[in-house]
Amino acid sequence: PSFAGLSDLRNKKANLLHYIRHHNLPDQVKKQLLAKVDRLETLNNISSMERSSS
Repeated sequence: PSFAGLSDLRNKKANLLHYIRHHNLPDQVKKQLLAKVDRLETLNNISSMERSSS
């Protein structure tokens, strides 16, 4: 992935965390959004490792 792709992943993660903090959401919704944040973080870490190994 390109640098822009990594930046997009970081921005999506930050936007989700901001949304979770600033909105009164049911616990189940919070769990689902946090799971999505975890997936984005995993994708970002994998992409960063692939980029550094090239």
